[in-house]
Amino acid sequence: MDYREFDRSFRYRRTTYSVPTLLESIRSGRIRWDPMFAYSKSWSNHSKSTFIESILVGMPVADILCEENHYGDLLVLDGVQRLICLQEYFNNDFGLQGLKLIPSLEGCRYLDLSYNHSSVFYNRTELGLTIIGYDTDAVLKFEFFKRVHAETYRFPIQVARNYAFRDLLFFIRELQRSNMHQLAPKQDHQFGFSIETSKAVHREVADFDELFLLLCFATLTFHKRISFAHTRFYSRFSDLLDETAIYLHNNPTDFIPLGEKVTQALRVASESLGGTMVLSSQSQKGYRNFPAGHIFLDSDTIVDSFIEGLKGRSYDLNNSESHRIGYRSGRSPQNFLKSL
Repeated sequence: MDYREFDRSFRYRRTTYSVPTLLESIRSGRIRWDPMFAYSKSWSNHSKSTFIESILVGMPVADILCEENHYGDLLVLDGVQRLICLQEYFNNDFGLQGLKLIPSLEGCRYLDLSYNHSSVFYNRTELGLTIIGYDTDAVLKFEFFKRVHAETYRFPIQVARNYAFRDLLFFIRELQRSNMHQLAPKQDHQFGFSIETSKAVHREVADFDELFLLLCFATLTFHKRISFAHTRFYSRFSDLLDETAIYLHNNPTDFIPLGEKVTQALRVASESLGGTMVLSSQSQKGYRNFPAGHIFLDSDTIVDSFIEGLKGRSYDLNNSESHRIGYRSGRSPQNFLKSL
């Protein structure tokens, strides 16, 4: 094993916490979660009750997945709903319902439990934690986070990129903010995530982030900052986006000049169209009086117009070829690469 291979090994450890220790760590901020990466549906009272019942009868519980920072604090990546459930039950926020194994506790809140049952949380229950080391390579964190959610319905890969390549995420979000008059999302969520944020909103925000990452790839390729000679082996746009994210993670000095070039191309595109481009599932063609100067375009048309902007050329929406690139339709990226 050479040094590079060893240096990229995945670092993690496993430990156990008692329920009171977990809750105290959450209260003190030593364990926390970022709603931006908590891609899970809130539990119903029935689901919460089933989880509490499992603990009361001594069933093993799946590990909570966390990442450790330089100070030893833990960021929860998977298992947020379990922790919220424990918090709420200990706060007496809900009563148990739909119990199958211990129906005698139906309706009981935490303070209603007898000592025999409440002592289980203190004396007999420990929850496992799998903790990713802070010094694990970002590429490995990206692959791991993606694989953890591989079976999650319509999980946006961009969420995994955002988690692993944090400096890139901050760059993309600032680029979006500075170009809102050129390119805007259909709904401005202001990146205000909470634990109640729906998966639909997560997907909408991730789609907008991913579109900007694709624009970054187009800009870097057009200006010959990156050259993927082996792109003929890439059958999906996601492969190109992964390579772009990794490149920018390793070359943060490109952020400032890249941002300037992306902004310049977006300005050319929006001025030629006569309004603010708005990401939508469908394009509105033809020059009409769009509401408030907004032109609703699908991602393919936005990318088409952006490429023309990179070349300093105006974009004629009336003569555009819809879905020529096929970014969101699962096509090969070869036509996209040729257009650059």
